[in-house]
Amino acid sequence: MSTSFNDLVFSFTLEESLEHWQLQTLHETATDPTLGEVATLSGYLIYRCMLDGNFLVMMDMESDEIHEFGIALFDRNGILKPRLKTGYRSGTGCWGDELNDDALAYIADITVKDEYRRKGSGSLLLKGLRESEHKSQISNIVSWPFAKNDPGVNAFFAKNGFRRIGVRTPNILRIDSWLPMTCTKVSRKNFLCLHRAMFSDMSESIAQVIRRAHEAEPQSLYAPDQVGFLPMHVAVRSKNTIAFNTLLELGRAEDLQNHHNADGATPVELLRNGMVNDREFTETLLSAKWSGCSDVELSMEYAAKTAMGMDTGCATLQDYINQNKHGCTCGRCLGGWLSPRMMYQLEVQAALSMDTMPVIGDLMFKKRQAIDAFDVRSLYNGEFIPPLHYPNLYLSFYRGYTVVFRAAYEVLERSSLLTADTGGKVEYVLDATTSGASNQSMIGDRDFYATFGDDEAFVALPTCTNDNEFGLVRRMVGLDPKKQWAPYNRSRDDDDSDEEVFGGMASGGMLDSAAMMAFMQRLLQVNQG
Repeated sequence: MSTSFNDLVFSFTLEESLEHWQLQTLHETATDPTLGEVATLSGYLIYRCMLDGNFLVMMDMESDEIHEFGIALFDRNGILKPRLKTGYRSGTGCWGDELNDDALAYIADITVKDEYRRKGSGSLLLKGLRESEHKSQISNIVSWPFAKNDPGVNAFFAKNGFRRIGVRTPNILRIDSWLPMTCTKVSRKNFLCLHRAMFSDMSESIAQVIRRAHEAEPQSLYAPDQVGFLPMHVAVRSKNTIAFNTLLELGRAEDLQNHHNADGATPVELLRNGMVNDREFTETLLSAKWSGCSDVELSMEYAAKTAMGMDTGCATLQDYINQNKHGCTCGRCLGGWLSPRMMYQLEVQAALSMDTMPVIGDLMFKKRQAIDAFDVRSLYNGEFIPPLHYPNLYLSFYRGYTVVFRAAYEVLERSSLLTADTGGKVEYVLDATTSGASNQSMIGDRDFYATFGDDEAFVALPTCTNDNEFGLVRRMVGLDPKKQWAPYNRSRDDDDSDEEVFGGMASGGMLDSAAMMAFMQRLLQVNQG
């Protein structure tokens, strides 16, 4: 007798993670009025706002599976990796920036009772999720059959309209765009002898090994291993510059364009991906300061692009290293780290401050009186003024503070010099401007994008990995991350003492003036040019 599930009732529960409110466990149950529970779905509802660069940390704390999923697609801010948006590495090629929309529903498991399998109940679970009251919270539904390596699971999601992003990465279902995929798993074992030698021998002798192999058997220089990697891929992945240069000397530049392998990557892409992964590992899992891409990696990348006839955007190797040291992917970052979109966000924040602060100042201050210490938090950007200044925080100081915001805006916009007046040191303004822009960015509450995301001037700017690297900008302009910075005040409880509210951070952080001046000079050079 056939079973009909026309009367299934779907119920949902959501439970916040103890560590991060942005990660919620999701459970859906399909119940038939007569048969009882038929099937269940479990997974996660994942928000990517207000994480301050800790997206991958959050994923790692929950489970290995969703951490591996996270690093396959996103950077530490939860932004889609650029290499997955265009070209052959984009897989089906249908996905782009829409995957940066905030909320994802990640499907970890679907369980159907044995007697009700192959009757459509699993598909109805997916439909129930798509049409549930949670629809408004979810931009995309994600599955990752690769994690389970089950062809049947692959076929199930393909049947239900999921489409792959990337060559070996997850399936995505856009809530308003039902679109399928295949996925395979391969082994990386059994490297050829020449491949092994390149990994183990970094000395000059590897050049002779390669030359002897070429003389004895020329095809060994372009023989793939069992997962498709050529010797050129191995030389690049192992950062073996001697092997790399020897292969180029022997005429293997054409291998730099080969992507017929398990990762679907050319040697240049493997090199760049390695640099990105090193950065994410250092900053996310080690919580350490990333010192930039190594000169060795950048030298290899420059040589590879030159051999391929690609435009490096730089006249010399040293120019290329300087431009790309800090992860620039747009070719237009000022100093290699301040991207055009980052500069636009900072400019907007500075303009908002210089327009708002005079109005607030006139309302909050009384003539010839310093403002009350507990009213400072009500001032616009007041939380960025250290308590050291509270006894003498008159309107003249706040106006001087405003002048520095205006100067910062003019530097970003019109090439004017940054100078301070009778209050508000430069470091307070840089702290306030970078913090405010970060809070409204893709890694904050995204208010900037809600207001300016469609602005023609902003849309026309190139995207870059550094568009959301506010921590990098703060370090580069001289805001030492080891020092105490704002906010310097907080809401006071009835039993808090003055020392508990303000103590231990009265003077604030100190600006590295040399770094700040170098930053301002770069701005002026670009703007005047």
